[in-house]
Amino acid sequence: DKIKEDIINQRDNIVTISCGDEWADYRPSRPQDYVGREEILSGMIKFLESVRKRETSTRIIGLSAPSGWGKSSTIVKLISTSKNTRNKNNIYVYGVDTRAAVSNKYVELVLLKCLTKAIEDGFIPQKYKNSITLGGVNNLLDSSSLIELFEYLRNKQKVILIYFDQFEELFLNNELSGLFDKFKQFINSVCEHEENLVVGFSWKTNINIPSDYSAYNIWH
Repeated sequence: DKIKEDIINQRDNIVTISCGDEWADYRPSRPQDYVGREEILSGMIKFLESVRKRETSTRIIGLSAPSGWGKSSTIVKLISTSKNTRNKNNIYVYGVDTRAAVSNKYVELVLLKCLTKAIEDGFIPQKYKNSITLGGVNNLLDSSSLIELFEYLRNKQKVILIYFDQFEELFLNNELSGLFDKFKQFINSVCEHEENLVVGFSWKTNINIPSDYSAYNIWH
Protein backbone atom coordinates (compact mmCIF):
# COMPACT_ATOMS: atom_id res chain seq x y z
CA ASP A 1 0.00 0.00 0.00
CA LYS A 2 2.86 2.39 0.79
CA ILE A 3 4.51 1.67 -2.55
CA LYS A 4 1.23 2.27 -4.37
CA GLU A 5 0.67 5.53 -2.52
CA ASP A 6 4.19 6.68 -3.30
CA ILE A 7 3.81 5.98 -7.02
CA ILE A 8 0.45 7.78 -7.12
CA ASN A 9 2.04 10.81 -5.46
CA GLN A 10 4.87 10.80 -7.99
CA ARG A 11 2.40 10.56 -10.86
CA ASP A 12 0.35 13.45 -9.50
CA ASN A 13 3.49 15.58 -9.21
CA ILE A 14 4.14 15.47 -12.96
CA VAL A 15 4.00 19.09 -14.11
CA THR A 16 2.94 20.08 -17.61
CA ILE A 17 4.37 23.15 -19.34
CA SER A 18 2.44 26.27 -18.42
CA CYS A 19 2.39 29.75 -19.93
CA GLY A 20 2.01 33.26 -18.57
CA ASP A 21 -1.21 35.14 -17.87
CA GLU A 22 -0.34 38.13 -20.06
CA TRP A 23 2.07 39.09 -22.82
CA ALA A 24 4.59 40.68 -20.40
CA ASP A 25 4.76 37.63 -18.12
CA TYR A 26 8.24 36.15 -17.62
CA ARG A 27 6.88 32.63 -18.02
CA PRO A 28 6.54 31.03 -21.49
CA SER A 29 4.40 33.19 -23.74
CA ARG A 30 0.75 32.51 -24.46
CA PRO A 31 0.12 31.06 -27.96
CA GLN A 32 -1.67 34.25 -29.02
CA ASP A 33 1.40 36.34 -28.05
CA TYR A 34 3.91 34.09 -29.77
CA VAL A 35 5.65 35.63 -32.80
CA GLY A 36 8.30 34.45 -35.24
CA ARG A 37 10.07 31.07 -35.35
CA GLU A 38 7.71 30.04 -38.14
CA GLU A 39 10.31 27.84 -39.80
CA ILE A 40 10.93 25.92 -36.57
CA LEU A 41 7.22 25.36 -35.93
CA SER A 42 6.42 24.37 -39.50
CA GLY A 43 9.42 22.02 -39.46
CA MET A 44 8.19 20.31 -36.31
CA ILE A 45 4.68 19.88 -37.72
CA LYS A 46 6.14 18.59 -40.99
CA PHE A 47 8.24 16.07 -39.08
CA LEU A 48 5.22 14.83 -37.10
CA GLU A 49 3.28 14.51 -40.37
CA SER A 50 6.07 12.35 -41.80
CA VAL A 51 5.87 10.08 -38.74
CA ARG A 52 2.09 9.94 -38.98
CA LYS A 53 2.27 8.88 -42.62
CA ARG A 54 5.12 6.42 -41.95
CA GLU A 55 7.53 8.31 -44.20
CA THR A 56 10.43 8.36 -41.71
CA SER A 57 11.97 6.00 -39.19
CA THR A 58 13.09 8.86 -36.92
CA ARG A 59 11.23 9.13 -33.63
CA ILE A 60 13.29 11.69 -31.66
CA ILE A 61 13.23 15.47 -31.92
CA GLY A 62 15.31 18.06 -30.05
CA LEU A 63 15.26 21.80 -29.50
CA SER A 64 18.29 23.51 -28.00
CA ALA A 65 19.16 27.17 -27.44
CA PRO A 66 20.53 29.47 -24.74
CA SER A 67 18.34 30.25 -21.76
CA GLY A 68 15.46 32.64 -22.45
CA TRP A 69 15.36 32.17 -26.23
CA GLY A 70 11.82 30.76 -26.28
CA LYS A 71 12.14 26.99 -26.21
CA SER A 72 9.28 26.48 -23.75
CA SER A 73 7.17 29.09 -25.56
CA THR A 74 7.72 27.16 -28.81
CA ILE A 75 6.48 23.95 -27.24
CA VAL A 76 3.43 25.73 -25.80
CA LYS A 77 2.72 27.10 -29.28
CA LEU A 78 3.19 23.63 -30.78
CA ILE A 79 0.68 22.20 -28.30
CA SER A 80 -1.79 24.94 -29.28
CA THR A 81 -1.19 24.30 -32.99
CA SER A 82 -1.83 20.59 -32.51
CA LYS A 83 -5.30 21.44 -31.20
CA ASN A 84 -6.48 23.46 -34.19
CA THR A 85 -9.07 22.12 -36.61
CA ARG A 86 -6.52 20.79 -39.06
CA ASN A 87 -4.37 18.85 -36.57
CA LYS A 88 -6.55 17.93 -33.58
CA ASN A 89 -7.48 14.49 -34.90
CA ASN A 90 -3.99 13.68 -36.15
CA ILE A 91 -1.42 15.09 -33.72
CA TYR A 92 -1.34 15.01 -29.91
CA VAL A 93 1.39 16.83 -27.98
CA TYR A 94 1.97 16.35 -24.26
CA GLY A 95 4.66 18.58 -22.77
CA VAL A 96 6.13 18.21 -19.29
CA ASP A 97 8.59 20.22 -17.21
CA THR A 98 11.48 17.88 -16.36
CA ARG A 99 12.38 20.02 -13.34
CA ALA A 100 9.54 18.29 -11.50
CA ALA A 101 11.17 14.85 -11.76
CA VAL A 102 11.61 13.34 -8.31
CA SER A 103 12.46 9.67 -8.92
CA ASN A 104 13.76 7.14 -11.42
CA LYS A 105 10.15 6.17 -12.21
CA TYR A 106 9.62 9.51 -13.91
CA VAL A 107 9.85 8.27 -17.52
CA GLU A 108 7.26 5.51 -17.23
CA LEU A 109 4.91 7.68 -15.19
CA VAL A 110 5.03 10.44 -17.81
CA LEU A 111 4.34 7.89 -20.57
CA LEU A 112 1.39 6.47 -18.67
CA LYS A 113 0.00 9.90 -17.81
CA CYS A 114 0.36 11.07 -21.42
CA LEU A 115 -1.63 8.12 -22.75
CA THR A 116 -4.26 8.54 -20.02
CA LYS A 117 -4.63 12.24 -20.86
CA ALA A 118 -4.90 11.45 -24.58
CA ILE A 119 -7.81 9.17 -23.74
CA GLU A 120 -9.45 11.84 -21.56
CA ASP A 121 -9.09 14.36 -24.39
CA GLY A 122 -10.70 12.00 -26.91
CA PHE A 123 -7.60 11.47 -29.04
CA ILE A 124 -7.58 7.78 -28.10
CA PRO A 125 -10.86 5.80 -27.68
CA GLN A 126 -12.21 5.25 -24.17
CA LYS A 127 -12.00 1.48 -24.59
CA TYR A 128 -8.27 1.68 -23.86
CA LYS A 129 -8.79 3.55 -20.57
CA ASN A 130 -8.47 0.64 -18.15
CA SER A 131 -6.31 -1.67 -20.25
CA ILE A 132 -3.02 0.21 -20.63
CA THR A 133 -0.05 -1.57 -19.08
CA LEU A 134 3.64 -0.94 -19.65
CA GLY A 135 6.38 -3.41 -20.45
CA GLY A 136 9.44 -4.20 -18.37
CA VAL A 137 11.99 -1.69 -17.14
CA ASN A 138 14.28 -2.23 -20.14
CA ASN A 139 11.49 -1.97 -22.73
CA LEU A 140 8.47 0.04 -21.60
CA LEU A 141 6.68 -0.38 -24.94
CA ASP A 142 6.81 -4.17 -24.92
CA SER A 143 3.29 -4.97 -23.71
CA SER A 144 0.26 -6.46 -25.45
CA SER A 145 -1.96 -3.48 -24.58
CA LEU A 146 0.49 -0.99 -26.10
CA ILE A 147 0.88 -3.15 -29.20
CA GLU A 148 -2.88 -2.91 -29.69
CA LEU A 149 -2.86 0.82 -29.01
CA PHE A 150 -0.03 1.47 -31.47
CA GLU A 151 -1.86 -0.55 -34.10
CA TYR A 152 -4.83 1.79 -33.65
CA LEU A 153 -2.58 4.85 -34.05
CA ARG A 154 -1.03 3.42 -37.22
CA ASN A 155 -4.36 2.52 -38.79
CA LYS A 156 -5.86 5.93 -38.01
CA GLN A 157 -2.64 7.78 -38.93
CA LYS A 158 -2.39 9.49 -35.55
CA VAL A 159 0.84 10.49 -33.80
CA ILE A 160 1.64 11.28 -30.17
CA LEU A 161 4.55 13.50 -29.13
CA ILE A 162 5.82 13.50 -25.53
CA TYR A 163 8.00 16.56 -24.97
CA PHE A 164 10.42 16.83 -22.05
CA ASP A 165 11.15 20.52 -21.51
CA GLN A 166 14.01 21.84 -19.32
CA PHE A 167 15.79 18.53 -19.87
CA GLU A 168 19.14 19.94 -18.76
CA GLU A 169 17.83 20.10 -15.18
CA LEU A 170 18.27 16.35 -15.06
CA PHE A 171 22.04 16.85 -15.03
CA LEU A 172 22.00 19.39 -12.23
CA ASN A 173 20.54 16.98 -9.69
CA ASN A 174 22.95 14.22 -8.68
CA GLU A 175 20.16 12.29 -6.97
CA LEU A 176 18.58 11.69 -10.39
CA SER A 177 21.71 10.60 -12.23
CA GLY A 178 20.24 7.12 -12.68
CA LEU A 179 17.23 8.59 -14.46
CA PHE A 180 19.37 9.37 -17.50
CA ASP A 181 19.77 5.61 -18.06
CA LYS A 182 15.98 5.24 -17.94
CA PHE A 183 15.69 7.90 -20.63
CA LYS A 184 18.26 6.05 -22.77
CA GLN A 185 16.32 2.80 -22.43
CA PHE A 186 13.08 4.57 -23.29
CA ILE A 187 14.61 6.25 -26.36
CA ASN A 188 16.05 2.92 -27.54
CA SER A 189 12.63 1.31 -27.16
CA VAL A 190 10.85 4.11 -29.05
CA CYS A 191 13.39 3.95 -31.89
CA GLU A 192 13.31 0.16 -32.03
CA HIS A 193 9.52 -0.10 -32.31
CA GLU A 194 9.13 2.79 -34.81
CA GLU A 195 5.52 3.29 -33.80
CA ASN A 196 3.54 6.54 -34.00
CA LEU A 197 5.10 7.76 -30.78
CA VAL A 198 7.69 10.55 -30.82
CA VAL A 199 9.83 11.77 -27.93
CA GLY A 200 11.04 15.37 -27.83
CA PHE A 201 13.58 17.17 -25.66
CA SER A 202 14.53 20.79 -25.16
CA TRP A 203 17.51 22.03 -23.20
CA LYS A 204 19.52 25.19 -22.76
CA THR A 205 23.00 25.14 -24.20
CA ASN A 206 24.66 27.54 -21.76
CA ILE A 207 25.24 25.06 -18.92
CA ASN A 208 28.32 23.19 -17.74
CA ILE A 209 28.11 19.52 -16.79
CA PRO A 210 30.81 18.15 -14.44
CA SER A 211 33.25 15.83 -16.19
CA ASP A 212 32.75 13.17 -13.51
CA TYR A 213 29.02 12.98 -14.21
CA SER A 214 28.07 9.55 -15.54
CA ALA A 215 26.29 10.96 -18.60
CA TYR A 216 28.96 13.56 -19.46
CA ASN A 217 30.21 11.92 -22.67
CA ILE A 218 26.78 11.02 -24.04
CA TRP A 219 25.48 14.51 -23.29
CA HIS A 220 28.23 16.07 -25.38
